[in-house]
Amino acid sequence: MSPLESAKKHISIPDAWTLLGLPGKAEKNCRSPFRRDRKPSFSVFSNGRRYKDHTTGESGDVVDFISHATSTSKSETSKQLIQWAKGSTGMSETTVSLRPEEALKTPRKPIIPVLLPPETHELELIKQQRQLHDIDGLCIAEERGLLKIGNVYDQGECRRCWIVTDGTGRNAQARRLDGEPFGNGNNTFKAKTLRGCSTSWPIGTANLGDAQNIILTEGPPDMLAAISIGRYIRDGVIGDLGFACITGAGVKIDAEALTYYKGRNVRIVIHADDAGESACSSWWEQFKEAGATVDAFEVEGMLKGDGSPANDLNDVAFLSIETGETEPKYQDPLPDLFRFYGKEGPK
Repeated sequence: MSPLESAKKHISIPDAWTLLGLPGKAEKNCRSPFRRDRKPSFSVFSNGRRYKDHTTGESGDVVDFISHATSTSKSETSKQLIQWAKGSTGMSETTVSLRPEEALKTPRKPIIPVLLPPETHELELIKQQRQLHDIDGLCIAEERGLLKIGNVYDQGECRRCWIVTDGTGRNAQARRLDGEPFGNGNNTFKAKTLRGCSTSWPIGTANLGDAQNIILTEGPPDMLAAISIGRYIRDGVIGDLGFACITGAGVKIDAEALTYYKGRNVRIVIHADDAGESACSSWWEQFKEAGATVDAFEVEGMLKGDGSPANDLNDVAFLSIETGETEPKYQDPLPDLFRFYGKEGPK
């Protein structure tokens, strides 16, 4: 028996469904994990070895299933399946509850769950969690392919999350939709970089389009805040701006990613702490060496909606629940964040 055929015997479609964090449950009559499926029109049968989508007509085995879910070639999928099988030593052929932690510790490529566009009620949850003014900025992030919804495993439980990523899928960071942290006890964390992803890839890099002027933040919440604040301050006109974020102050930027910024103007938003200052200095040099024009915007000295000091851009976007404000009050110099200057003056 070939390694691939052996892997197919060890990893069923329900196993792969669980490993990929897909929504719903693999059954003979279930909803498709690949699209909005109002009525069950998807089947997993033959002891979990075959599937069929009765609406699209697509069908296949576990390799086809994973390939469809991850948008990878069958060749790459086959390699991943073999790696998963190697990491599941001792699993019987009837086991259908393989958890991500039982798979290989270092997968060949990032394992990104099926990502769907957020629905209105999910955007409202994110807005409340980040205390943003409205969902309009989040809608723009979704339209640009930066904001998605997916299921992520944590402590053996499947959690519905909002996930910030870009067209490459090389970096993706998740936060729970219910606002709770990942982990448990004394080991909790608010954000989770999906397994196999590279934090050195600035999220948004692949989705900059033709934007000449780029606002770069530390962390996805600040990027969403930048989009939301910019849309409000500029009356919704932010099509000329690109947005990206780096998921860690100590990260050295990927060399390939830096090539996307050559000839562009990059404005780094600095967190109001020593780590933020250090990160800005490091990134500034990397972008400059890559051929970008670089400057920075400081959050230090700015305030939250309730008058307390702000540490980052998302703090500035917070509305004060105590004062009952329904409209943000953005103080100077925040509008300067969205003004870029060239030979022809302000833009």
